Amino acid sequence: PHAAGAMSSPDEGTAKGDDKSTSSSSGVKPAKSREGWSLFISGLSESVEEDDIEDAFSKFGEISTLQLPLNRMTGNIKGYCMLEYREKAEAAAALEAMNGQDLCGQAISVSWLCQEFGSSAEGSAAQPTPEKDASRKRSRSPRKCQDE
Repeated sequence: PHAAGAMSSPDEGTAKGDDKSTSSSSGVKPAKSREGWSLFISGLSESVEEDDIEDAFSKFGEISTLQLPLNRMTGNIKGYCMLEYREKAEAAAALEAMNGQDLCGQAISVSWLCQEFGSSAEGSAAQPTPEKDASRKRSRSPRKCQDE
C-alpha cells in the first residue's frame, strides 16, 4: 500500500461560504444517484490500490460504494474510479479537499458523477420548441413505382 497521508491541501484556508463544489457558473449542480452522492475520480496511477483510495477519502465520511475498474487485458486499473457517500456534505467536502491533490505520486481530478444542468426554467430554454420539431421532415424510403 502507498502512503495516502502525503497529501497536502492548499485550499484549507478557503472560506466556508465559498461552496464551489455544489454548483458552478455554468449551472451544473450535483444530483443524487439511487443510493447517495457519487464522485468520479480520474488521473489515478496504475499502482494505486483500493485501500489507498479508501484511506484518502474515508476521512470525509463513510464510503458506501467504491468501484475501481480493471483493464481485462493487463489487470491494471483503468485510471479512474467511482465512489459514493450517503450524505451530500461528505461528498462535497471530499471533492473540495481532494480535487487536484496527489495520490500515490499522481495528481487526481475529482468531480460529481451525477449532474443536474441548471434549473427547470433554465433547462427549458435549451430544449427545442414544438415548432422546430414540427418543421423537421422525416426521411422516407424510396417508393417503388406502380407502373412496373
